[in-house]
Amino acid sequence: KGMELGADDFITKPYDVQELLKAVEIRLNKTDKLKAANGSGDENVSFFNEAHAKMGLASFISDDRDRQKVKKKRAIYLQGNRPVNLHYVIKGKVKSFTVNDNGKELINAIYKAGDFFGYSALLNDTMYADNTMALEDSEIIVIPKEEFLSVLSSSPLLSKEIIALLTQNLSERESKLINMAYCSLRKKVADGLLQIVATYKDSATSTAKLKMRREDLAQTIGVAKESLTRTLSDFKTEKLIDIVNSEITVLKEAKLRKMAN
Repeated sequence: KGMELGADDFITKPYDVQELLKAVEIRLNKTDKLKAANGSGDENVSFFNEAHAKMGLASFISDDRDRQKVKKKRAIYLQGNRPVNLHYVIKGKVKSFTVNDNGKELINAIYKAGDFFGYSALLNDTMYADNTMALEDSEIIVIPKEEFLSVLSSSPLLSKEIIALLTQNLSERESKLINMAYCSLRKKVADGLLQIVATYKDSATSTAKLKMRREDLAQTIGVAKESLTRTLSDFKTEKLIDIVNSEITVLKEAKLRKMAN
């Protein structure tokens, strides 16, 4: 009955250690012979890649994967490190940032639950060009580089999804550079505030609230902390936003969006 249910082998009780080891050795020898006969092709690996290929990025997220808990302000990887994993946010927020020669920090992106990150360096086979750190207590999944690249090579769906992510990232960074270079301070803050609040918005209640250090907020928008504080104060006076205990709530999103555009 055990064999009919799919078991490769079984040992009846009582049994000794030598009997168990012998049974395991036989199964391993049979597996090696099958691999040799198939030109090192492992049917399990083939099935694994085929299943992943049909699901794209979603295939990398499952309950049986190890999850890492990352405390607030703890680094995940640093600029100059060699990439070994693809990362996925289960819970919390992660910031990607670079530091210039003067030690000034610029936040490139904020990743929330449901976001992948770290794939650019994997695809380019280069060192990380940014640093990542948890903005709050977070939980992430790491997918080994070899697994990700193996599936990518055989999955048109996964390739399409990665291209879409890269295109979106490029578009967002171009827009951010244009805003930093040419837009007024009020427009920069309005646009940056809307983008960041969207990341923090509660999907269940659609509440647009943001609790983030002013320093991090300024580095994300690309303005001086003092300028940001002054502009937020103006927005509060104009009743565009409300600020209670450092938490920002957007009151008139349409007016901010009109200002940003």
